[in-house]
Amino acid sequence: MRKAMSAMASLAVVPVLATGGTAFASTTVADATTASCYSVAKQDTPIYYGKTVNTSKLGTFKKGTSQTAYCTGQTGGSHTACGVTNSYWLYLPNAAGGTGGYVMWGCATLQTDT
Repeated sequence: MRKAMSAMASLAVVPVLATGGTAFASTTVADATTASCYSVAKQDTPIYYGKTVNTSKLGTFKKGTSQTAYCTGQTGGSHTACGVTNSYWLYLPNAAGGTGGYVMWGCATLQTDT
């Protein structure tokens, strides 16, 4: 069953991400080796080569679609998108035809199968 990140869990993620730690998409912390995470686009959003809007765009993460995502958010360049300003990014390893790329944290949800 997929679990969406709750509002409370998303608040707990931000300090963890700021320190480069591991964040999980559930209300309980899970072991990274047993959690399968997915991201769902809240709206059409660019997939970038790097963790900044100044890198190449590899494609578009289409609204409502899902892709495998790392369960760890990463810090990078600051951005304002989808009603959020921060410097957190999600890595989608299979995006852009398997090249992999980054999407802005606020433009996608993070979910886990447990």
